[in-house]
Parts: sequence; C-alpha cells; structure tokens
Amino acid sequence: MSLNSKQESQVKSLMDFTSCSRNDAVSLLRKHQWNVSTAADKYFEENANIAKLHIVNEAAISAWFDTYADIDDPDCILDDGILKFCEDIGIDAQDIVVLVIAWKMKAATMCTFTKKEFMHGMKELGCESAEQLKKKLPSLRALLDDPTSFKPFYSFCFMYSKDQGQKSLGKEMAIAMWELILVDRFPKAKDWVTFLEKHPSHGVTRDTWDLFYDFMLKVEASYDAYDENEAWPVLIDDFMTHIDSQKK
Repeated sequence: MSLNSKQESQVKSLMDFTSCSRNDAVSLLRKHQWNVSTAADKYFEENANIAKLHIVNEAAISAWFDTYADIDDPDCILDDGILKFCEDIGIDAQDIVVLVIAWKMKAATMCTFTKKEFMHGMKELGCESAEQLKKKLPSLRALLDDPTSFKPFYSFCFMYSKDQGQKSLGKEMAIAMWELILVDRFPKAKDWVTFLEKHPSHGVTRDTWDLFYDFMLKVEASYDAYDENEAWPVLIDDFMTHIDSQKK
C-alpha cells in the first residue's frame, strides 16, 4: 500500500529520530497507529542494546553538559547556559523546539536543566554533541505536527512553566505559552488570548489548560460547534459568552 504525503513525512521523522531503516519505520508506524513518538519509544525499547547503549557515550554527554553548567550550581544549566546551548544548536532561546527538547528531558522547571534531565534527554535522543542535536531538530519539530505527540507535549508545558509549589499557572505565563505553542496551530487561540488579557482571573488551572486544547479542536472550524451543556471549565464558558456578545 502506498503512503500519503503525511505518512511519508512521519516515516522520515521516525528515521531521522531513531536512525532506523525505512522498512522498520513503516512497520512501527503502522503498528502504533502512525504515532511517531510511540513508535520511537518502542524502537528504543526493542533495540536498547543497539539503539541506545551502542551509539551513546554517557561520558561525552556529561562533558557536553559541563560546558553549560552554572559555576555556582554545577549540577544545573541555568539562563546563561541555556542561551549558550541554544546558540550552539543554532536556534533562538524563544523557539518552540526548546520546549520539545525540555519535554524529551522531562525537565521539571523552566529555564533549568539538571544534569540528570540533560543526560536522560540526550540518551533518549541519541545525541552526544551540539552538532548531533542540531541534526535532530527537524525530526523534533515534526513531532509537533503529529496530534498524538502534540497533546502530551502540550500537557507537559503546563507543569514545566508553572511556579513550583503552585497549583495554577499564572495568567501572564499561560498567555505567553499559548501564544508560543497554540496560536499558529489554532487561529482562534488569538481570540482567547485577547479575552484573557482583559479577564480578571489571575491563574489558569490544570483542568482549564488541558481542556482548552480539546476545546480548540472542537471549535476549530466554527464556534457554532460549542455546546454549553458540555462540561467545559467556567473560564471557557465565559469566553464563549464573550464571543456571543461580540456577534450581537
């Protein structure tokens, strides 16, 4: 069976990400419903000795980490180190792919990469140097085009960007994150941002964050798809009241 253009793109992404063969990539993707992230994870699980241990030198990753580590906190890469890290892989620190890399590291705090997180992420990505990671960037960006990869990435962004110890994400930070990761994907997210900027709420709950993505999928074609009887968070209901008032 021939593949469509989207499937060909997913095959290329998986091949770039894992260095597997085309036949293996097609087989894995078909087996895992064309979810690039899941297929990659399964490839590494099934080929641990070959795909991970053989091609990744932990000492090299550790030495690479040390070039960015903070002088006063050598177990962490902080703001200056992250800026240098981004410069070395040829991206702006505000590039969304930085968040994808943080997701792969399972980073817990914004603007901080611990050594454990860095080691985990680079071992998973199979990268020992900035040059190797730079070559992986196209496949990392491609994960954002796969809805089954994007949703867990989107969910990660809430925990990553909120202040530790807080249950909610501050409104200003939530707006900044939505502008970075959703506005290009869903044009209607611009309406949401404009609404929030004037709304008296001070924070965004996890429930609102997660369900807003589902809401955008539902109303992507038209706000008419919104059903007030469904269990949306109050903030989303308030937003639709605002949208309705704009129509009158």
